[in-house]
This record gives sequence, structure tokens and C-alpha cells, in this order.
Amino acid sequence: MVMMKQGCLDLKKVFKFHSDEYAPMKSYSDEDGPTKGYLFSFKTLAAATRNFQNCIGRGGLSSTYRGRLGYGMEIAVTKVSYKLNREEELLLKRLPLLQHRNVVKHLGYCIHGGEVFLVCEFLHQGSLSNFLFTKNKMGLDWKRRFDIISGVARGLLYIHEDFHTPIIHRDIKLSNILLDKNWVPKIAGFDLQIFLLEDETGVAPVAGTLGYIAPEYVMTGRISVKCDVFSFGVVVLELISGQKNLDLYRRDAYTHTLRDWAYELYKKNRILEFTDPTLEPYPAIEQIEMCIKIGLLCTQDDPSLRPTMLDVVVMLSKKPDTTLQEPTESRYRRISEIASLASSSHSFVCTIDAQEIDTVKEAEFRLKEPESVLAKSDPLSIVGSQYPQEGKWKRLIGIDSEAEGMSINAGPSEDQKMVEQIQWRGETAESIPHAFGVGDQPSQAGEEMENKLLNLAESEIRISLPTEPQRIIIPRSEGKPIERNLTKILECLRDANTRKIAILGKSGIGKTTLLRALKDMPEIKSMFDIIIWVTVARDFSSQKLDDKIAQQLLPYVHGTMYDEVAPRFLPDLSSTVSSQRISTKMFELLNGKKFLVLLDDVLWKLNMQIPYQYLLNGSKIIISTEFPDVCGSMATDLIIELDSLSREEAWEVFCEKMGEMVASPNIHPFATTMVKMCGGLPLLINLIGGALKNNNNVEVWMHALSQLQSSATTEIQGHTFVSKVLKYAYDQLDDNKKSCFLSCAIYAPGQKIYVDELIERWISEGFIIGNFTNARHKGLDILKDLVEASLLVFVDDKISVEMHDIVWNQAIQIMYNEGREIFLRRDPKRITHPLLECKGLLSRIGIGVTEPPEEEWEKSEWIFLMDNQVSMLPERPRCPRLLLLFLQRNNRLRMIPISFFDHMSSLQILNLSNTRIKTLPPSISKLVNLQELILCDCERLVVLPSEVGQLRQLKVLDLQGTHIESLPNEIGELTCLQYLQVSFCVDSNYSKNLDVSPQMIPRGIISRLLLLKDLSIAVDAEDLRWNRSVEEVTKEMSSLNELTHLQFYFPDVKLLKCFMQLNQSWKHQWLRKFNFIVGEDVKRIIRRVPVDIEFKYQQQDRCLRFVNGESETFPYEILQVLSRSTAFYLDHHLNVQSLSEFKVQNLNYLQCCILSECPQIETILDTTEAIRESALPVLKCLCIHNMWNLTSICKGIVPHGSFAQLKHLALHSCPKLCYIFGSSILQHLSNLEQLVVEDCAVVKEIITEEEIVNCDTILLPRLKRLSLHYLPELVSICQGTLHSLEQISFYYCPKFRNLSAGIHFTDTIKEIKGEKAWWDALHWEETAPFSRLQPFFIPICADDV
Repeated sequence: MVMMKQGCLDLKKVFKFHSDEYAPMKSYSDEDGPTKGYLFSFKTLAAATRNFQNCIGRGGLSSTYRGRLGYGMEIAVTKVSYKLNREEELLLKRLPLLQHRNVVKHLGYCIHGGEVFLVCEFLHQGSLSNFLFTKNKMGLDWKRRFDIISGVARGLLYIHEDFHTPIIHRDIKLSNILLDKNWVPKIAGFDLQIFLLEDETGVAPVAGTLGYIAPEYVMTGRISVKCDVFSFGVVVLELISGQKNLDLYRRDAYTHTLRDWAYELYKKNRILEFTDPTLEPYPAIEQIEMCIKIGLLCTQDDPSLRPTMLDVVVMLSKKPDTTLQEPTESRYRRISEIASLASSSHSFVCTIDAQEIDTVKEAEFRLKEPESVLAKSDPLSIVGSQYPQEGKWKRLIGIDSEAEGMSINAGPSEDQKMVEQIQWRGETAESIPHAFGVGDQPSQAGEEMENKLLNLAESEIRISLPTEPQRIIIPRSEGKPIERNLTKILECLRDANTRKIAILGKSGIGKTTLLRALKDMPEIKSMFDIIIWVTVARDFSSQKLDDKIAQQLLPYVHGTMYDEVAPRFLPDLSSTVSSQRISTKMFELLNGKKFLVLLDDVLWKLNMQIPYQYLLNGSKIIISTEFPDVCGSMATDLIIELDSLSREEAWEVFCEKMGEMVASPNIHPFATTMVKMCGGLPLLINLIGGALKNNNNVEVWMHALSQLQSSATTEIQGHTFVSKVLKYAYDQLDDNKKSCFLSCAIYAPGQKIYVDELIERWISEGFIIGNFTNARHKGLDILKDLVEASLLVFVDDKISVEMHDIVWNQAIQIMYNEGREIFLRRDPKRITHPLLECKGLLSRIGIGVTEPPEEEWEKSEWIFLMDNQVSMLPERPRCPRLLLLFLQRNNRLRMIPISFFDHMSSLQILNLSNTRIKTLPPSISKLVNLQELILCDCERLVVLPSEVGQLRQLKVLDLQGTHIESLPNEIGELTCLQYLQVSFCVDSNYSKNLDVSPQMIPRGIISRLLLLKDLSIAVDAEDLRWNRSVEEVTKEMSSLNELTHLQFYFPDVKLLKCFMQLNQSWKHQWLRKFNFIVGEDVKRIIRRVPVDIEFKYQQQDRCLRFVNGESETFPYEILQVLSRSTAFYLDHHLNVQSLSEFKVQNLNYLQCCILSECPQIETILDTTEAIRESALPVLKCLCIHNMWNLTSICKGIVPHGSFAQLKHLALHSCPKLCYIFGSSILQHLSNLEQLVVEDCAVVKEIITEEEIVNCDTILLPRLKRLSLHYLPELVSICQGTLHSLEQISFYYCPKFRNLSAGIHFTDTIKEIKGEKAWWDALHWEETAPFSRLQPFFIPICADDV
């Protein structure tokens, strides 16, 4: 900022001028470097700025232009309409003498035609405020902030002491600190009134920016270097907190400035709460605390107590643990108190930055009576008795512009809304922007107003703020925080004069939990007749709020009023009842009843149609919000501010979540550090606790801490600590739980999701496999785990669950950054395009909608209408902004109107899965921006129209589970296609149907889809057309060099050999995922392998199913594929005798193995011949089915490391197997968690007695679940202790009569299932075991097995 004042300051008194210090000035042109002189020619500047066309900022009498000199240097040129006298010109020449790394370089000036042109270096990054006051702080980590603090301190030290005559800047603030490309800070904004003083202090009119001016300067006009020290301290506090100093709604009525807030926290030893949350986890806590203390020392009221800049530089160079003096408390609690002490005879010229008055409700120009200086009744008053011309009124009301690379006091055009609030003598100020150089050419009216303002000798700006409600911060005391908060709220509710209460607190602090606990209190239910709860969604309007309130009042309304309003709120949404507000009428009918309205998570002002008189009878309204301005705008009487937990309280919450495990000396240090990093937020504490619960592995804790402390988190925008915690909690879930969790994100945050409906949805999506009873139990277990992890919350007596808005935000980010297809389709895929930001969401999920609300379509960008009863769609909706349309699982939807897609040109994702549509309309071709078309499980879809070929941007085409007969030739036009998944399903007698295409995939289609990454072709085993097409398709795949995922059926090993020879992705091992079926498959009527086991197999990355093999030797191609596989399904091989025949080294990567119907297998692993290397070292799941000659799992000595990671072992229908564990295998199964033995007719014992050393031996130390079904000869399980057993199930084990004999149950047992008659007939040697185990018994029947 360069200011030139006329008629108000004598520049000769400002500078102590020594003419002998100046050498004669020389002019230079654009061919010369800047070292030859300081005087530019007008021609040079005109050429550099393209005749002053590139304007980057305007002021009252000044404009700033970006330019480039001939030798390439970029400059900023400020043109000021002002005529200098000789002495003032000499003063101007001193600016280029400022030469320091942390001071902006003034290159020179030019005087031409009554105008002054000031030339500075151009800094591309602009001012520091451009970075600090953005959502993600744009790269301002702590190291960079500390370097900026140190750099600014060194720059101030230079102008205060190292320059040949001292300079006082007077306007140090964030917008006057510029950053070069290397983030080096440079002080800018020098005024021609900078003081070059001989004395210690001087007196001058006050100038500067509100919030940065030292109090003694305001009150007395006395200026010293300590004024800059004060401003520097404010900048330090803003950099550390990430907040503006002038925040009119911060904290309470006594802490309007950052300094007061920081000092309050400093005295309470909670100074880290002052720190910007985006810096979490804090990398240098001691250094941060030191800088906060320096900021407090620099902003002390008494200038003599403030350090000099030399002292500050020395303090910053010391170690963080250096002892510093104690800062003092400020006498002035509000900025207005400082201003009110200023002398009426003292000139006061002040700036308010535009960012700092966003919350100002009214700003008014008016003439000032000379004797009145400040109206003390105003919350904030700024008086100016003398104003410079060039700063004009924009400087006075603080509309600061941030020119590119320069800080010029001008007005940014984006502040139009503030200008509309300014009035001058009853005239509207709409023309003021033109007068001040904002907008287009100045109007005549604007020029007249400008002249009026400039001619005013004395005037006053008054900024009036809304009356603030009373604030209460509940003091910490004994007892749990939620209990004392509830006690205080109850006390306030009993106050007849308090009708509207706001619960204020940052997100994650527990506002919703507190309101929910309040709602369920018996005192509340007795105090109020009606309790209304509304979770305010992001797209909420006042109309929607009224509708929600009226909907909850509906059960209390009777008679004709019910008949009038009820249809509007029925699930089908088909009523034509007028949308006028009806809540007022309903309140009138309920006159005399006391109600409590709870509004959770209010984001902005909402106007409720509740007649005020009904609040006089004891009814109350409570809102929760994280935004202080919402409290004022909704006219609350009282604000109860929730404070974060103290360290002791936070640790107590964490211990309740984790149990005694955190007391371990190995884990305790990690736990305390993590709790400290959470900043007292219960949500974060519970998330970390949920992610690490029951995990006592020190390495896991160490890794978790390093993850949370890392400076960057991939895929997550914002890189905040909150994001890291949520991402870490998500990463600890297994794949199924991840899918189930993300599927909840399609509901609005805070929306109730009924448990039964949610589990049914998970089953229909394929996230849970099994019969209905088992699948439901699995779903409940997953739901409990998600609640335990604090990712979901049970509400309404566990009938429903909700997702916190913070968790919802993170789930949306995860969904779109790494796996949104997890809930769109069963096969997760890589993202195909960046995150789509939603500005309009229409969500009606699972509420029985039959006709979609067409009136909301036009403004929506995301539409979620899945799981409803939609049977008809609008004929031709206009949805120019629509990006996502989800209609899956509307099983009544049979037809899409012909013109339905005509006005959806922006649509990018369309999901019609699990509907009954038979074809797509021709208007599908209008979706020119469509990237994903998902039609999976549309069982009636037989034909894909040729118009699909017009979707040239399509990247994903999912046709799994359809009955497509063949692909159209036009598919070859989809050259951007990356994912193609198709299922062909035609009756085996297709040849009788002349309409069926003889070719599934026309020749030449696959070879044209050069960008394919994922290709999945599923065919019916009896469809003979595949045998005629497969060879051609196999050869065409040789051109797919981008292929990374492939699902394919090779009816013959020769075709597999052809693929391996021709395909480059296979040869170079680019194929990361594959699922191959090799051999002549047969369509089976009866499924031999349970569906949940096949699901586990399909979830593996690289799967090989070798079916119907007969040869005694295995083809080389099979062994080669097996060596890369993670899952192997050996199905109906007639001659193989054990897995060892496939060679142990080819089994090293197997994690899942299924063996079914191999009649010659007698043992799974034959180690009678010496095997040096471990066998199946990473196998996790082994399932054996219908092995008629199997007698043992292993034969011979098992090598060390074999079966080391086996967790799940299942044996079904092995009629010759007598026992499960024998030989040397038992000692290798230390990680086995689940054992299932079913239909093995001669099994007598699970573990043979000769393998047990004594009865106290701990067997299978991690076994949790044991299922023993249809074992008619079973007599005993083992002799020993099953240390971790939680669940055991028996069915049809008639000879197993003594549960207490041999086996020792520990306290971990939770469930024992069996037939009721069997349990009653058990023999107990002692009564104690029966008494202890009886509570855990659950009777079952055949349907439960």
C-alpha cells in the first residue's frame, strides 16, 4: 500500500531529510538493469504494462498494473493521481534504498503529467492472507509458518535498527506481507508517511488497520517501533490460530481479540487449543507454544513491556524450551474499549479489512458532531477527523484489495453485498462501487457522490452489530462432562425468560450426543407435552424445516385438519396438496401444549413458522451449531458453549473405550500421545479407540501413530488430522465392512437408517452372502462392529442408525477417491474420473416412493431414488445440472419414457441395476457426457440398443447379471471404454429361436477397445455359441495392452496357452487381477460348495478354477497360472491324489483353496517325501467338499511355516475321515480362528488324544468359532483348553454326551448352540460347569444350520 496525503500531514516533518546522502538520479530504459538508477521513463512503464491495460487493482486515486520490462523482470506499477512538490519527490527517492531479503524491493518511480508511478517487484503468490484464510490453508504447514514469522521479524529488525535511519511501518498485517515463489515473506505496504525519526517517539495522526493498531497509538497518537512490535504480535497469533484477530463473534463477550483468547487458554494451560486444527498433529509442540508466548509478549498493553524486534529475533533463534518472561493480561477486553479512550482532538485514520467485516450487519455514513468522538453505546465505532484523498472512503470502511503481488488499499469487487448495506444521508450506496473504481466505468451519480465524500472535512463511520446473546461456558468440575452439561441445560430450560437456547461447539465435540441424551431424560418428558427433533440437512430451507416440524406434529392432530395435511407427508409423495406452510395452523390446534423443538446441526439462519406467543407458555427451542453467527441470526436468548474435554477427561473417555489394555507400559505412551492429538474432541477419541480396540500389538500402535502424525494423507482432501483419523479407522475395516460402511454414505448425514432395511440392502448388494438367517446375523455383527468403531451410531433403541456429518463427509471422499463402485456394483474398481462435488442433493432412499418428485429435479446434481417402488418416471425432465442418477432396486420400474434422457446432457453416472427394464430408450444417445452406465442384474434386459454407440465418453459399461443375447456392433465405437462387464444368458435350446444372434460378440469389437483395463465375460456353460466365438475373442485380446483385470472362460487348455502366448499384459505381468475357468464346465443343478465359500473365493485378486480334469499330469499352463494365483478351486478332477502333485512352490501365493469332488484324494498335503520349503505359507481359507476317500489333512512331517496363516478350515461330506487333527499339523495352526466339520459320518474326535500332552495344554490358541454338525459318531473334542473360544455349535451329534469332559471353557465363551433335547440330555460330572454355561445356551433347529 502506498498512501499519499494532501493537506493533512507535513511530509517535511515526517522525514528527517539529509540531501547529502543522495547521489544524482539517473533515468534508465527497459534495456538497462535496475542498478543504473531509480527514475523510470514513462515510455518504459507504458511499454511494460501494455499501455496500462493489465490492471490488477484499483484505489480511490490509484491503480496498480502488472508489467514486464524488456529484460524480462516482472514489475507492479502503481499510478497515483497526485502532484508532488520537490521535497516530497526527494522523500520518494528513499524507498528504493530499502534492500533486505524480507522487504519488498522498490525499484523506482516515474513522474509524468501530474501523476506519480511507483515501481515494485512483482510477487506471484500475493499476500499471506490469500493463503491463511482459505479452507485448506493452501500449503501452510507449521515449518512454513515458522519461517514466515522469523522472516517478518528479521525484516522489521532491519527497518527498525539496521537501516541507516529507523522506519516505523505502522501497518504490519497479513495483507501487507507478500510471498515470493519460494515462500519467502516480504514486508510491503510502505506509506510515504513512514517515520525516519531521531527521537524515541513522535506524535502523528493515527493510521493503520483496525485490530493491528497498538492501544497507546490510538489513545495518544504517540508512535514508536513498539507499535510495529504490537502489530507483529497480532500477525504471529493469526498465523498460529489460522483465525482473524477481529472476529466479532469469537468465544464470549470478553474475548473479542485473538490476544485475549490466547491469554485465557495460556493461563488455563490449554494453549494448544489455540492452534490451527489444520496443523494437527502438531509436529513441534514446544516451538508452537514458544511462538504463542512471543505473540502474547508482543501484544502487551504497556509498550515498555514489549520486546524489541532484536529481542524477538533472538528468542526465535533459541531452543523452544528456553524460559521466557510471563506475558501480562490486557486491560482492554474489546477493540471498541481501546477506541473509546482516544482523545476527541486526535486524528484517527483507520482501515478495516474487508475480510474482517463479513459479519457486520449495518454500516452507515453520517456527519459527525465535532464534539462527539465516539458513541460509547455502539459496540464498535471508528472515527476519522482527517482523511486522505487517495485512500478515500474505501480505506475508511476497510475494503482492502489484494492486487496480484501487491497490497493496495482499494476495494475488491466481491464485496458488493457489503456495499449494499452502506447508506449515506438516506441514499443507497449502489453507485459507490463505480465511484471507487469497482466494476465498470464510473457513473455520473457515482462521481457526484465521490466528490461529496471528498469534500467532507469531518465525518464518522459507525458499524452497528447485532446484540449478542448471553454466553455461558460451563466450568469444568467433578463428574462426566455430559452430565454437567445436561444439568446446566435443564437449569436454563426452567428459566421462564429463556426461550431459545443455542448449543455452540466445534464439530465432533458432542452436540448431537448431548441433545439426544437431553431428549431421552425423564425430566424433559415430564416438562414438555411434545418433543420435536429435526436434523437439519445441508440443503435445508425454512420451508423444509416447517414441513419436518409439521410432520412430527401430525400424530397430535385430529379431525379435519388431519385429513387436510396428512396426505402431504405420506411416503408416496403423490399428493397434490398445496405446499403452503401449514405448521402454524397445526400449532394453533395444539394451543395450550408445551413443546420442545430440538434443531440439530444448524448451518445457517432458518425462519421457523412458530408463533411467538406459543413460546410464552413454557415452550422452548434449542439449536445446536458450530457457527457463532447462527446463534445471533436466529435470535437466541442464551448460548451454551461446549468446551473440549480436558486431558484427564479425554483420557478417561479413551480408557472406557479401550479397557485395561491401555495400562500396558508398552502401549501407554502411544495411547497418551494419540489422546493428546485429538484436542479433547470425543468423536476423534472414540474413532481412534474403535480402530485399535482389542489390539495389543505394539507395532500396530506404533504404525498407527506414525500414520496419524504423517504430514500428508493420500486421496484425502484437506490433509487435516480429522481426515487422517477417519481414514485410519476406515482402513482397519475388512472389505465387507468397508462396503457396508460406504453404502451408508448415500443417505444424508444425520438421516435415520432402519436396521432391518439396511441389512436387507447389504444382502441385495451382495455384501453379505448366505441363507437369510445367517446373512442377517452377519449383518447385525457388521453393524455392531461399525457402531463400536464409532462410524455409525445407534438411535431409537437400536431400531435405527445414523452417521455423523464429519464421518459422512469422509465417507463421501473415500467413496469417490478410492472405491465408490463398492456400493454401486459388487466388483470394486479404480476411479474413472475425479470427485464430483455436489451442490444439490435429492435423496429419497427406501421410503416407498412411487413417483419421483419432478419439481426438484431441475436444481439437483445428485439424485438417489434407490430401493423404492418407482414404477413411472417423468416423460421429459429438465435436468441440465444432473451428474448422478441412482434408480437401482426399483423392482416395479419396467419402462423408461422415450424422451426421458433428452435434457440430461451433463449426466455422468447412471445406475439402473436390479430393475425390470427390457430395453433402453433412443434418448440414451443424448447422454453425451455419460461415463458410467450400470445395468447389472437387470434380468429382463435382453437387447442393448445400437444408440449406446453414441456414448463416446463412456468408460464403464456394466451388464453383469443381465440376459443380453449379444453385444451390438456399435459397442466398438466406445473407444474410451475402460471397463466392460457382460453376462450372456440364453436357453440351451436357443437354436430353436431364430431371433437369437448366432454370435455373442461380433468379430472385431474387442480389438477396437484399446483402452480396456477391465474385461469380464460370463457365459452359460451350456451356451454352445461360446465354443464358436471364444478362439476369435482370445486372439483379439492380444491387442489389449492396457488390460489389468480379466474374467474369462477357457473351455480348453489350448485356448489358455494361446492367450498366454499372445497377450502382452500376461507376458509382462501387468494383469493384476484375473479370474480364469479352465476346462469344460458343466451346469450343476445342485450346488456342492456353499455360496458364502464361493463368495470368499471370488473376492480374491487372482483366481484359477480348474474343472473336470482327467489327465494324470498337469499342463504346464495350469502350473504357470497357479504360481501367480491367490485362489485355487480344484473342481471334479478324477486322478489327482493330493495338492502336493501341483508342486509346493506353485502354491506359495494361495490365500484361498477349495477342493471339491476329487475322488482319488486321500490326503491334502503329502509330505512323505522330504519337502524343505514350507507348504501353503499364506493360506487363510481351506475348504474341502465331497472328498469320498479323504482320510487325513496331512501325511508325513509338516515343514515349519506351513499353514502359518490359516484362519478358516471347513470339511464337508468326507465319509472316511476319522479325526481332524493328528500327526504334526496341530502345532502349525496357531492362527486358526474358525473350524467347521459337517457330515463326516465316522469322525469320533476332533483332536486325537495322543497329540495332547496334558489337560492344561492350550490348543488352537486363537480358535473362536467351532461348528460340529451331522457327526453321528463324535464322542469328544479334545483334552485341553480352548483359550479363545467364543462360539460353539452342535447339531445331530447324538453320541456327544459330556460337554465338561476333557475340554476346558474359559471366560471368553459367549454362545453355545444345539438342540434343546440334546442339551437337556447332557451328562455333567459337576454342577458348576452347567451353571456357568447355561446362560450361554441357545436352542437351534435344522433350519438354522
